[in-house]
Amino acid sequence: MNSTAIDAAFTKALRSRAESLRFRSSSLNPVLAATFQRRACELDLELWVHEVRNGITPADPPLAA
Repeated sequence: MNSTAIDAAFTKALRSRAESLRFRSSSLNPVLAATFQRRACELDLELWVHEVRNGITPADPPLAA
């Protein structure tokens, strides 16, 4: 597997995990839901850093609000 395929798999895995955590947080108690949502945000930030380091222009900066 070449580095482009590895990057694509890594990106997909991080996005999928973050999305899953956000989805699951909707059915949890508030304390646990906040933990899941925070971890999803951490994964988004990790993905953003990965994209910046690899010269990819990120679509959505994680800290833009």
